[in-house]
Amino acid sequence: MCEVKYLYFPINKCGNTSFKKIFEKYNHIVIPNLNLNNDENQNLHLLKKNFDKFYKFAIIKHPLNRLISAINMFITNKLITMDNWKIVFDIMKNHENYNLTNKNMNDYIKRHTLPLTSPLYCLLNDKNEIVVDLVVKLENINYKQFFNKIKINENEIIPFENKSEKYLTINNFSEDNLNFVYEYYKKDLIIFNYDKILN
Repeated sequence: MCEVKYLYFPINKCGNTSFKKIFEKYNHIVIPNLNLNNDENQNLHLLKKNFDKFYKFAIIKHPLNRLISAINMFITNKLITMDNWKIVFDIMKNHENYNLTNKNMNDYIKRHTLPLTSPLYCLLNDKNEIVVDLVVKLENINYKQFFNKIKINENEIIPFENKSEKYLTINNFSEDNLNFVYEYYKKDLIIFNYDKILN
């Protein structure tokens, strides 16, 4: 009887870089990418026809937390400043037309602010049903239970490397900003059962 294969669904701004450093130690976990390549063993989208052969899991984070984390990263990387951070909203509004292969600032920002329910992340099927077997919320993750579930050492140490400064908090958002964010991520909030208000 062959060993069950586990398929990780990588999502930007959900601890993806840190978790991949752990998962890559284990042969039973497949870590695909979201790049446009033709390798069926490497690309999440090209693996779709084989999804049923895997135990599928994803790690997510509250949409507002993801957005704040992304904006702080953009500021740290000098793509934007604290004076013009609201330009991110204008870029988000045109997210449908982003190009995954381009390296320009707008496409980079669009990619990192896409909703969890974006087709990029493959978490939903055409009926808006969650296709992964396990969705773990980073806000209330129980590492021991999670690691046991995906058959890795429960004593693994998470090599979190958040190099972004905390420039921005929810206090920087006006009521209009928050209303835009909640509308933009409305589908995320509903499907993944998140409250609007951060705890």
